Formats: sequence, C-alpha cells, structure tokens
Amino acid sequence: MIFHHIPSTNGRNFCINTTHIIETEFLKRGIQYGDILKARGHRPVSPVYEGSTNYIIFREPVLRTISHWCHLMPYNPPTKEAIFKHLVENPDHYLVNYQTKFVCYDKEIIRVSDSYEGFEADIDLAKERLSKVSYVFDMENLNYGKFRSILYDHFDLTPTFEWKDYNPIGTNTLVKEIYGQLTSSEKSELEGLLKYDMELYYTTKYSEI
Repeated sequence: MIFHHIPSTNGRNFCINTTHIIETEFLKRGIQYGDILKARGHRPVSPVYEGSTNYIIFREPVLRTISHWCHLMPYNPPTKEAIFKHLVENPDHYLVNYQTKFVCYDKEIIRVSDSYEGFEADIDLAKERLSKVSYVFDMENLNYGKFRSILYDHFDLTPTFEWKDYNPIGTNTLVKEIYGQLTSSEKSELEGLLKYDMELYYTTKYSEI
C-alpha cells in the first residue's frame, strides 16, 4: 500500500487517521509487517510497484500553491502580494504546476523544499501515470473512516476498537485568508499560470469512498 503524498494536500492528517492506525493494529497483534505501508515522505508516482495498491490526493491548485508557499516560511513572506508577484514574475518557479510535475517526477523520494532540476510538467504523462493509481482523492472530499475500512479489508484485519478522527496538526486559516484576498482577475491569472494543474484537477475522475 503506497501513498504518493503531494505536499500541502492534507496528507499528514490523512496518514495519521488511516495508515498509522493500521500500523498500530499490526503492532498490537505483534505482527512483523516490515515495509508494507509506504505512507511517509513524498513518494512520486514513478515507479508504480508491481502488485501494489496506491493512492494520491489532489487539491484545488491555487489553494495548494498558496499553502505550499506558506510552508516555506520564513524564507518568503506569506502575503498575497508576495505570492502573486513572485509567481507571475517567475512562471518557471517549481511551485507552478507542482501537482503535475510531482506525478511526472522520476526520483524515489521528493523533499518539500526540493527545487527539482529538470522537473517538467508533462500533462499527458501525468494523466497516463494517474490511470495506474488505485485511488485518486480530492482533498475537499476526504473520508478517513471509509478509507480506514478499505485498509482493514486490504490487510484482512478486524478493528480492535472504534477509532475517531482527529486533527493533531491543527487548522491553518492563513491559506484561505490569502486566497480570499485575491481579486477575480488575480485568481484568473494564477489559474492560467497553473493551467496544467487546473486541467489535471478538473478532469481527473476521483475515487468515491
């Protein structure tokens, strides 16, 4: 079971409420499962390992880009003006069309702060690779409980007790505040800049759980 974790898509909370719980179930049973759950780090979609079940989460591109920028603080001011100005003036910045690039990236592990030399946004390659992913989720419609059930069935486990969803990381309101400050024309300009991510996000057929 492999999680292809795109940064700034709620992946840590998703793991804490799903795969980490399954790991706990294994440990409670004294089962030595080795490297059966590859859910930590930022693992690209290439390669898709033979016989693996894999999943990925996408997020509305403008919101995700702002969130990723804020994660890089204090190196860049987390303001609307700073984000908008830098991206528009630097259309080749690695944050531009990041989700598409992530799917196309060929190394084993991605660091959030990597600048990705030779990291290209190939929309056709991204779509082809996504077609091999078992579950593709939209961050706006994540259901921890249903995916936990999928994992329990996948590993043939019975829950030892009822797990409750929780958010240990907390809620960051800054991203939505900055997004809300964008004018219609600014949003339109950023959407044009993030055209591959926008296409990927809005044409992907998401898994229903």
